[in-house]
Amino acid sequence: MKPIYILFISSLVLFCSTAPDFERDNENDPMAPTFSPDFSNFSASLNIDKTVTLTWSDDSSFETGFIISKSHSDEGTFVDLDSVKAGFSSYIDTSKKLSINTRYRLRPMNKSTSKNDYLETQLIFKSIHQVSASSVGNTIEVNWSLTNYYADSIRIETRTSDFQDWNEIAEVDETESSYTFKDNSEAYRIIIRVSNLLLNYAGEYEVIGTRTKRQLYNLPSDVSVDVLDENTIAIDWIDNSSFDEKFIVYQRPASNQYRAGSGHYVTIDTLDAPGNASIRYYDGIFYDFNIAPLKDDQIGDRTEPAIAVLISTEPTITNIESLSENSAVIHWINNNVSNQTDFRYPTKKFILEQSVNTVSDYKVIAELPNNATSYTVENLNSENKYFFRIRSLASRYDQYQIHNNTALTSLAEFNIDRYPRKMVHHPTSDGFVFEYATHTGGSHSMRFVDYDQSIIENEIVFDDFYNFSISDDAQLLAIIGGQNHGVYDLDGNSVAFKTSIPEVNYAVIVDNSEMYYSLNNINKVYKRNLESDQSIEVLDLSEHGFSGIYDFYKTGADSVIGIKLHNALMLFNYETNEPISIINNVFNILDINSSLEILTRDIKTDNIHLIDGKTGSILQTYQSINYDLFDASFMEGDIIAISSITSNQDVVLLFEKHSGEYLSKINGANNIVANIDDSRLLALPSNGGTGIVFELNKKWTKY
Repeated sequence: MKPIYILFISSLVLFCSTAPDFERDNENDPMAPTFSPDFSNFSASLNIDKTVTLTWSDDSSFETGFIISKSHSDEGTFVDLDSVKAGFSSYIDTSKKLSINTRYRLRPMNKSTSKNDYLETQLIFKSIHQVSASSVGNTIEVNWSLTNYYADSIRIETRTSDFQDWNEIAEVDETESSYTFKDNSEAYRIIIRVSNLLLNYAGEYEVIGTRTKRQLYNLPSDVSVDVLDENTIAIDWIDNSSFDEKFIVYQRPASNQYRAGSGHYVTIDTLDAPGNASIRYYDGIFYDFNIAPLKDDQIGDRTEPAIAVLISTEPTITNIESLSENSAVIHWINNNVSNQTDFRYPTKKFILEQSVNTVSDYKVIAELPNNATSYTVENLNSENKYFFRIRSLASRYDQYQIHNNTALTSLAEFNIDRYPRKMVHHPTSDGFVFEYATHTGGSHSMRFVDYDQSIIENEIVFDDFYNFSISDDAQLLAIIGGQNHGVYDLDGNSVAFKTSIPEVNYAVIVDNSEMYYSLNNINKVYKRNLESDQSIEVLDLSEHGFSGIYDFYKTGADSVIGIKLHNALMLFNYETNEPISIINNVFNILDINSSLEILTRDIKTDNIHLIDGKTGSILQTYQSINYDLFDASFMEGDIIAISSITSNQDVVLLFEKHSGEYLSKINGANNIVANIDDSRLLALPSNGGTGIVFELNKKWTKY
């Protein structure tokens, strides 16, 4: 019996050592032919020492290892680079043999052709950025930044026309951040291209990316102005070029509010080179001057303006004394008498002007000696309103009006073409307003207009879009909608694509480098750094009980934007990423000032409301029986300008902000009121035509 017992046990062991075949078909069994480990999130990043770090997620515990392969081109053959054992989720390629199109693949050692054969990733290089330049004469310095950007070398190229080939002038070490060179071309503008280069696996340089910069050079410098007396000024400058044939001398008028740069430059003389001085009659109206060189038909840009700082002090009108219904005496003080220690030149004479029932038709009524302190005006009509202004020969104006209303001075007119154009409410500080027009066929054009003299710059044509935002320094433009959807650099007379903004439906650019925007899901607000193209979420509206974003607004307050919600407005602090307030039951948002006061239009009554943006309370209501009100803007001196229309007349109405008192109106203009610099008002007829810039003067005492 014992041998039989032993044979039975052996047979049992042999039978149990073989598993059923169906267990070998389990894809989670490492011994099954269909098994393949789970792995994901394969990525490659370039290190500063030119090594490459590969990372991945290993989601399986049954793998035996991974094989890493590498290719140097989009269509090249992948060659196995190395392998790692199970449990590893990173690898460093220390070969430093790369190309612009370097790609890596990751595959498991015990892979199956039926599942997850391999993962592939491409090494991404970033283009050089932040290129700037400066020049003195024909010496040009170009600067760049490579922070977080890779380069084995930097290449600098130039050309003086868009139609020329690039001329390489230098390749410098990647540790450099600037390069200075001379260009002997007889030109006034140069285009500079800076490229960061990669020394590839074959020992050849490849261009990672480029950045171009247009730079003025060969221009005069150190323009100075000396006032010789109240009639005459002397202009001097340094000629930094040997090929200039002539110099053009320009001057620019100052505004009645004593601001430099408010007018357009006009030519006062053209001098043969090498002349470097011009003495011209100086009447006190003009006080900015600059120089431009000329060769053949090529005109260089104007130099930085020089200011005649020794302009005479304006006289001060002290009061107007009524003598009768038809005459009055104007009294003034000659302030030059008390300013001799300030090197003011003695007054030569006074010029007195008058305008009747308008501030756009001043006429000289008297030229008086330098010892005069008063003048009697005759033949006045008590039904009229009179405006007076006075200056010495080389001073600015002091103005006075008889009635206690806000005066409007028409400074200039400019032409608007036959397509209705909308003016953006915060024009640039250097004298241009940004506007756009809708043309036949649905296209849009944008341009900068000098609101004093009709100078057109940067005519940009885009296809159909529905929203845009421009940075305060007029260097960045975001276009929302249409084929040109994206952010653009505005550089001189060129427009360059900067970055894409997919799925953005509303946006606003703040601080000249950041954009706040909403996506098509319209429930969240994101912040995007336009230098690094990195975005983060800053606000989820669902946490505040809202869904849907309908627009963004700039405000006059630091670090605050307005976010239009459904029948509500949120004021949002983008430094703290926290809402300041939420104002319900507001529809048309017209303007938001630095005190976070809001102008809105009541769609039921057409009245304009002034709302406290922090509490939501209505501070004042502006209304008119004779006019329909539809747009409004804050102005200097607690003035509210409101555009309005009737069946036969377009007007802009002026109200006192706090009392709501109607002050005066501008006839013939109603389309989009823009406050240029809080004291100047831009108004247009509803059908285009002629736009007018008005200036709000201070309130003068009633006599």
